[in-house]
Amino acid sequence: MASSTDNYTTAYAAALAVGTATLLGIAIFKVLVEPAKTVLVTKQQGSTDISPEPFSAVIKESTKVLHRQAESGELIKLIFSARITWNLYLQYLLALYPVYLEMENAMANCRGHPVIKRFYFPNELNRAKLLEKDIRFLMQGSDESVIQDALTTHGPAVTAYCDRIRRLGETDPTLLIAHTYARYLGDLSGGQMIKKRISKALQLETGGAGLDFYEFPNIAAHNDFKNMYRRLLDKLETDAALNCFLDKQAFIQEAKKSFVFNIELFEEVMPSP
Repeated sequence: MASSTDNYTTAYAAALAVGTATLLGIAIFKVLVEPAKTVLVTKQQGSTDISPEPFSAVIKESTKVLHRQAESGELIKLIFSARITWNLYLQYLLALYPVYLEMENAMANCRGHPVIKRFYFPNELNRAKLLEKDIRFLMQGSDESVIQDALTTHGPAVTAYCDRIRRLGETDPTLLIAHTYARYLGDLSGGQMIKKRISKALQLETGGAGLDFYEFPNIAAHNDFKNMYRRLLDKLETDAALNCFLDKQAFIQEAKKSFVFNIELFEEVMPSP
């Protein structure tokens, strides 16, 4: 018999297929997958069964429906059709900036945690400073007070996303990795295609001003780095020194929520019809 979570996911996917997914539906989905309580997970609290598939593959399969939905949103369609405007791109970066700032601060604060220190690659991955650099380029000519106001003013979707990351850093750092997985590996994959589309739409030179967010100068080979990161995810399940901090189901649900947060962020960036 399918689990209640599977039923919810199946129902949600069906709603997407007929084009009836709404923000309300997303909000309901978040409630359905919300863990009852976030705690520092120990082996006694979580499952120690080893999955027949690598844990990274389980996460990918579990988030597949939401990943597809994120890729099919109106904002992403505008980007991939090279129809995004200068201002909309700015609003997109302004929405991402506080998320990365919160995520990178949380990772830095928790870098001594047995799990976090395995996934802590600030020189290779950190994006917040690069986002601010791109934002300042896009807002060139604006007063500093205007720029600061833009950097610190966030909508409810972005605020909820940041609040969740901050809370995980304080209560269950292992689950932060569900968010770094979704964001950074996405930036190293689809993000590189987004860079090319935005470059075309806004006539920005690839590797130049306005596109620094998508550059990873300290990663020689993106695929090699992503594969290494996935192997680290697998070790969360198989390495006894890490497994004691892992609740697999809570991690998978958090990965799903990361995609939901991003979907809501994309929708918040889009101007009202």
